[in-house]
This record gives sequence, C-alpha cells and structure tokens, in this order.
Amino acid sequence: MLQSLGGRNCQAIKAVVCALGRLVRERPELLPVAMVQTLRLARSKWWVRFPFLPLPSEEYLTFRIITDYGSSGDRRELCADIVSYLEWCSQFKA
Repeated sequence: MLQSLGGRNCQAIKAVVCALGRLVRERPELLPVAMVQTLRLARSKWWVRFPFLPLPSEEYLTFRIITDYGSSGDRRELCADIVSYLEWCSQFKA
C-alpha cells in the first residue's frame, strides 16, 4: 500500500505535525490531551527505532488520512478535525 502511495505517507506525517504545531499555538489547553493520545497511538517499541519519537506507524497514519480525506489528499480540515478529536478525548478521562 505505501509503495503505491509514493511520497504521500511522508506528506501525511508532515501535515499532521504542522496541524499539531498550529494546535499548540491556538489551543494550548489541549496539549496534555495531545501528548497522551500521541503515546496511545505510538507504534510498539517506538524508542528502539529511528526517529525515536512516539509516532504512529506510517501505515496507520496513511490509512487514517486516506480513509478520512480520500486518495486526493485534500486535508484542509485536518487541524479542525484534530481539535475536535482532542476535545472529544478530553471529555473521556479513563
């Protein structure tokens, strides 16, 4: 799947990182929730593989972006969707 997408998985990761950067600037109160969700979605044993960051796997992230936004890669609503998701997560303290 990733081979057929070419560089789209890298673009997906960049889009999410940029959206999270804007989110932190605009809604700093959601930062703790974002950090918890980042760790929950991180790939297994992220600390032993480069880039040593708790990121979701490229396959998962690419799958989620394609299922949410289609293969065209139109992600104009990405930041708003991340804010909505984090607000929803903050309501459910587990």
